Amino acid sequence: MEALFSQEWSHISLLHEGRYYMVHRAMRMGQWFVLKSVKPDCDNRALHESLLLKEFNLGFSVRHTHVVRMLAMEEVDQLGQCIVMDYIDGETLDHVLAGHRLTHKQAVSIVDDVCQALDYLHSHQMVHRDVKPQNIIVDPHHRHAVLIDLGLADSSNYATLKMPAGTRHYIAPECVNEGITDALCDIYSLGVVLEDMAKCSAGKNQLRRVAARCMRENRAKRVQSALDVAAMLHKRSFEWWWMGVATVVITVAAMGAYWLTNTPATSPLPDNASHPHIGQDTTAREVTSDSVTVHPSPADSALPNPEDKDDIITPIADAEATPAPATPANAPAEKKVYDYDSIIKNLQAYANDYHKKETAKYIRSFIQAKRDKGEDISPNQEIAEHYGEMEVMRLNTLADPQVKNDLHDIARSTYFATRSKLQKDLPAGDERFDSVMTVVMKRFYIGYSYSGEYKKDMSKWKSM
Repeated sequence: MEALFSQEWSHISLLHEGRYYMVHRAMRMGQWFVLKSVKPDCDNRALHESLLLKEFNLGFSVRHTHVVRMLAMEEVDQLGQCIVMDYIDGETLDHVLAGHRLTHKQAVSIVDDVCQALDYLHSHQMVHRDVKPQNIIVDPHHRHAVLIDLGLADSSNYATLKMPAGTRHYIAPECVNEGITDALCDIYSLGVVLEDMAKCSAGKNQLRRVAARCMRENRAKRVQSALDVAAMLHKRSFEWWWMGVATVVITVAAMGAYWLTNTPATSPLPDNASHPHIGQDTTAREVTSDSVTVHPSPADSALPNPEDKDDIITPIADAEATPAPATPANAPAEKKVYDYDSIIKNLQAYANDYHKKETAKYIRSFIQAKRDKGEDISPNQEIAEHYGEMEVMRLNTLADPQVKNDLHDIARSTYFATRSKLQKDLPAGDERFDSVMTVVMKRFYIGYSYSGEYKKDMSKWKSM
């Protein structure tokens, strides 16, 4: 028992051996960890030790549920300098695809997690540069994913070790031909991963359509962010909803046409009839109604304008009804086309900006509380805010109740501000409303490492 809870590494076993690196699983203090080190006999060892140090420096600042967490870098007997990382139970995506057929829901959930991870890295000026199934670990239930291996990652603040990098078949063409390294290269690689998933998943046509937009050679026409990729996959349910509506409308129209063509005409009243039948309405009326017209946009279906007036009922006094002329008062209102791609993109930018402002307020008060206690905090505001952010993350990792409550308050204010903004762009009954809010809010909760709670909170706030 004492050996299990020792500070020394034990139960070391090889998980993976590559050309330059080795990955081991090891136990310390009764917990499993992963150790990554340079192979002792690899060529140009000094270069790969520098790359290992760069990987640690980049990865140590990353705190995201769907990116592997790096804890330390230390000397381990017989292995040398090692990066110490969390051990994640599961299989890499390539093994999952080789042995299982994923449902569409599982595939979308996995891609959604990877998109959240990439968006986090990109928002911190980092590029993964090696997105592929072998670097995505999926949990045993095939519902969640974690992005691993930052060995080829790069950041804007690094001036050395900037050579183009990636894995053949997944690397973007501009990276090979022009040496370009940016977030769009990761989007291209993600598109190839979607192609791989389409071969072994339900809903393959949807995956392939999104993959094709991620892999466009014209970078300007490529999907521009990882969150946009996730949003495109979530559109599938709404497309089916509109197809169902269209089917019902066509069916009702066909039944109406059949009824009109097969109903015998009523005989006119005889000339000597002085009174109509009991219950007969002798007043002639013309009923005009606006038809709901759906105009498909390049990105989505359109919705009817919620401000359309009610059907107009006009009494006609003459024996022969004459259609009312089309005037501004009774002319059908022009239907508004909603560009969902733009709405989602603008909403994400707005929510992110609002969230940063709210977080900055909390950080400033957090730092001031430290200073009130006499702790030495740098007067430089940039360094002080950075210190505050790191401290918030550290305390949240330890599940400090007060910090968690404060972060919930920040998320809550972001939710209501974002919902208010979205209500100005979409009609209240739009089926996409909740889905768009979910995508935006999930991003913030994942940043706090308690992503599983966003659905519960949103369900509570929705009724407020």
